[in-house]
Amino acid sequence: MRALYGRIDVNYVCLKAVRVMLPLRSTRLVAGRPRVVHLLPQVLPMNRQGTFASVAAIAAAFVALSPIAAQTTVVATPTNTQGWTVLSGDVKGGGSVAITAAHPFDTNGSLQLQMDNTNVGGSGKAAFTDYFAPYGSGYALSTYNSGSFDWLRSGTSTVQGKYAPTYQLIGKSDQGFATFVWENVYQNGGTPTATTDSWQSVPDMTNQLFWVNLHSAPLSTACGNVNTDGHAQLFLTIAQWSTNNCLSNVNISAVAVDIGSGWSGTGNGGATFDGAADNVNVGFSGGYDQTTKFEVTSTPEPSSMALLGTGLIGLVPMVRRRRKR
Repeated sequence: MRALYGRIDVNYVCLKAVRVMLPLRSTRLVAGRPRVVHLLPQVLPMNRQGTFASVAAIAAAFVALSPIAAQTTVVATPTNTQGWTVLSGDVKGGGSVAITAAHPFDTNGSLQLQMDNTNVGGSGKAAFTDYFAPYGSGYALSTYNSGSFDWLRSGTSTVQGKYAPTYQLIGKSDQGFATFVWENVYQNGGTPTATTDSWQSVPDMTNQLFWVNLHSAPLSTACGNVNTDGHAQLFLTIAQWSTNNCLSNVNISAVAVDIGSGWSGTGNGGATFDGAADNVNVGFSGGYDQTTKFEVTSTPEPSSMALLGTGLIGLVPMVRRRRKR
């Protein structure tokens, strides 16, 4: 560290710290969902007389940039997927899933989902799953209170226009395994055609409609007519599903993004899909609440800024003592 007259040049240290952190990024809630905001910091005067003001101002800026809410944001990259994984049988029939730069959301990447059903008779599938709790435990369905994600369908896709990436909650009760599936086509009375080549945001999953796929005979029998052969007859919010006696004791342990499983083209033949997802959030009252961003390379998150800001604040008393001498 450089020194001036035997003292630590705090301004120099602060300026170096700021340069390391550029460009500054902060996760903010915009329209009820997390967004990464790029900020242009102003350069403060750096001199020995203004040391105290400079340290305090920079420290306060870093702390202010940190999120106050309990919700956490993690960045998944190709070398560190933050626990997201491909489960057995979840990529097949010409499907693929990877964190790439093909469709960047707001920085340098997203989760790309692709499928080619041309030669596999509609069996293509690709899914990426995050088990945030052990299978069979997790959080009660009734406590689900936060969910959102962004999705994109590329205009090069040749599957039917209604198809887009899906958001899924995976859970288990004492009677079996259930998946709650959100699809764009079933919202707002049904949307037959998905928008292409532009990112679409779903800021609040709690007021969206899900269908449920029941994966065990006992659960299917207990739930009666909620679905037939794995396909929905009812479309309800998660809160409404949680009041159904057969599903009230389901615990959610995973969230997934999925494409495929029977998707076909405009005719009877196979078809292709290319798209992406990002900013996948899932949360429960009094418990887990996390948003995952998918990037090719990671950048410092707001929590790092908060830590640096706290350290800078700790320098202020030292500066005061040295100035009094």
